[in-house]
Amino acid sequence: MKNDATAELHEILSAPLPENRAAFARFLQIAPALDRSPEIRLFKNAADESDFSQSDWANAAAIFQKKLETQKRFAGFSKKLGYLCCCAGALAGMPPELRPALARHVEAMLDEFGFSG
Repeated sequence: MKNDATAELHEILSAPLPENRAAFARFLQIAPALDRSPEIRLFKNAADESDFSQSDWANAAAIFQKKLETQKRFAGFSKKLGYLCCCAGALAGMPPELRPALARHVEAMLDEFGFSG
């Protein structure tokens, strides 16, 4: 069971672009002493239920985390994931060829509307 959790963690942490991996780990609030399996499952489920790939979600999460850190802000995992879900949901009906990248949309939403979490 432990190996499955380790493999799942490795898979999810390698999803974003290399330059986004550390910020994505901070988004998930990964710490060596903490079991983040529930958060990882919630994150994967949200990605699987959307029109975007897990990699798209991971990069959007990293962009979101970097933006919060630039503003010297902190938010819990659930609020951050909720924001990403809203952003992905807003694009759900849009044809793929017209739909922006999830990371770009999250960044635009943060710039235009902010984040109150």
